[in-house]
Amino acid sequence: MPIGDKNPWDVPKPSEEFEKVVRRYMTPPLGEGHLDVASAPKGDPRFHALLKQIGDLHDLKQQGYGTHEDPLANVRASEAFGIPAWVGAMVRANDKMKRLQTYVKQETLPCESVEDAFMDLAVYALIGLILFREQPREQPPTRGR
Repeated sequence: MPIGDKNPWDVPKPSEEFEKVVRRYMTPPLGEGHLDVASAPKGDPRFHALLKQIGDLHDLKQQGYGTHEDPLANVRASEAFGIPAWVGAMVRANDKMKRLQTYVKQETLPCESVEDAFMDLAVYALIGLILFREQPREQPPTRGR
């Protein structure tokens, strides 16, 4: 079935991972009769499970791409070409966006799963933000100047 014909509300049954996250945050600790509302995520538990997966993915890939001294060394390498590191991260994120666009058009994605492309896109966006925040920034102009 072409992508355009799919029902966006046809959501698959939650995964076992999702169920574990829900149980973790929504089951009261033994001996207590209330939920641990303070530590429970306020949004969709699947979102929080993905954030954990993104952290784990970053840790795993850092071993192959970064260095012990700088886990983001591979992304910073764009600076050797005169490209700010955060822009280099966004170029990599754009590559992942292009892969997703290919999937939308062709309904297939060679060499990588759609979920991997989404996860990598999220990782590069976060790395880009980290590198952007590292830059010295000028003070914004005051009003009336």
